[in-house]
Amino acid sequence: MSILRPVSPISPINQALLALAVIVMTAVFIEHGSVDVTISSWFYVEQGRWLLSKDQFVFSMLFYKLPKWLLIVFGAYLLTTLVWRQFITDTKFIADTNTMADKTDNSAKSLFGRRDAPIYAPLANFGQSDILYVFAVLALTPLLVATLKSLTHVPCPHELLIFAGDKPYLSLWQDILSQQRAKCFPAAHASSGFGLYGLAFVPALQHKRWRYVILVSAIGWTMGLYKMMIGDHFFSHTLASMALAWFVASGLSAVFFTKKHDIDF
Repeated sequence: MSILRPVSPISPINQALLALAVIVMTAVFIEHGSVDVTISSWFYVEQGRWLLSKDQFVFSMLFYKLPKWLLIVFGAYLLTTLVWRQFITDTKFIADTNTMADKTDNSAKSLFGRRDAPIYAPLANFGQSDILYVFAVLALTPLLVATLKSLTHVPCPHELLIFAGDKPYLSLWQDILSQQRAKCFPAAHASSGFGLYGLAFVPALQHKRWRYVILVSAIGWTMGLYKMMIGDHFFSHTLASMALAWFVASGLSAVFFTKKHDIDF
């Protein structure tokens, strides 16, 4: 008789609590520690110069501007699809295409006026609550990070004396008390990528959840690694953003999706 038992799934609430624990441990044990300094030293060259520069167009475009633009476009796509479905495709005027006399207008309706139109294909299996949930996670994650950045007052690595900057390297609590003009913890750019974690909790994508977890993690850490290589963030800054994104995604999933089997991992 086998003594092995299947691993019980972790509920969204417990996942949110675990993510919160990771955030706390990151702030207490990693932020302002040898791990951060050691990793950043790999990317620091000398005399205030880092492995990559913000002024290098190709790297800036690939790892900063392009991902940011794509995420904005994706968010706009989610929002417009949500609004279009709710307020336009459900109206009698749009549904009844037989009343359209003009063929051009009728063609436009066949393209945009039906839920199964090509423009909606990527979200064909998504309900309104699914789309709203993914958009909420995508929007609230960087908003939460931006709020925390304004409260923590943590400098970027390139601003610190240990890396030829002009600010002392203090603990998180000391930075908060100092009220200095610095906003680098947690990492905002990476948080936008991690904001896609909402896709992993959508019931329609249940069979591909871990693929999305891996993909989104890769996107977020690629964006975060770029910022680490130009001296904008420590490792802990990106790790905290990742945990915050999971906290938001798992917490909101408990609100949006009430069926237990739909949201447990």
